[in-house]
Amino acid sequence: MSLERVQSICGRSLVFRHADIRDEAAIYDIIRCCGVTAVVHLAGPKAAGESNVQPMTYYENNVLGTMRLVSVMTKTKGQEACL
Repeated sequence: MSLERVQSICGRSLVFRHADIRDEAAIYDIIRCCGVTAVVHLAGPKAAGESNVQPMTYYENNVLGTMRLVSVMTKTKGQEACL
């Protein structure tokens, strides 16, 4: 599993929360409540053939999702986490 590999590289356990990258409220809650200080965005699908068939799905996930993530990161910068 990818999470196990990342934990191995980092040398510590990580918190995993399942959420849609396009759901700004969910992302906000995760970043605030987990005390997130860094983000690795791996939510973008990459199948070139499928992206030609479903371009809006790929656009929404890859572009809008990334924009929402960056927006939340900007909003939560310097705020205390609700631990």
